[in-house]
Amino acid sequence: MPRSTSTRGQALAAAAFAIIGVSVIAFLLLRGSVGGDLPGAAPSPSPTQGETPSSDPSAAPTDGLANDPFFVVLDVATDHDVSVSIDDQTESVVTAASGRVGDGMSVRWLDAVVENVGPATISVTWVGLPRDEELALTITRDGSRIALDFDQAAPPANSDAIGFDRTLVIMFDAPVQAGDVHATFTAPVPAS
Repeated sequence: MPRSTSTRGQALAAAAFAIIGVSVIAFLLLRGSVGGDLPGAAPSPSPTQGETPSSDPSAAPTDGLANDPFFVVLDVATDHDVSVSIDDQTESVVTAASGRVGDGMSVRWLDAVVENVGPATISVTWVGLPRDEELALTITRDGSRIALDFDQAAPPANSDAIGFDRTLVIMFDAPVQAGDVHATFTAPVPAS
């Protein structure tokens, strides 16, 4: 005897999934807008006991962005100071933070891995030279495609220079698919 399906039960299940999805998006947006850590982001530094938070903007936690252009200090495996300023021409970035990185290179030079860490949040991992650096990221949109254009130093073509991962976690104001995000690099050869 064939089993019958209940359209009422299917409708209730679909409604429950929709409510859960909206709740997760609202939670992520609220956390990002009030300064909570983003999924996949490095934890925000907090003052140790007896310390008072610094009023120096360069010492501010990197868990959120306050002005335009956005500015994030990146967590890197070396003792170098690496930061990125973000020019969001889409006006859809809610916040950004440094992701956690390991030691070494997990991607090739001038390449990037983009992954979803939430419905509206992506993690972008790329490689940079082991040196102090301020790089720039311009974010643009063409239809549903999002372009991330990084401007940072890189070694000459066919180089065996060592590099280290850099990861940036970006939250948008609407869901985004990692497959719709394309990263490119403008890579001037660094001065010797």
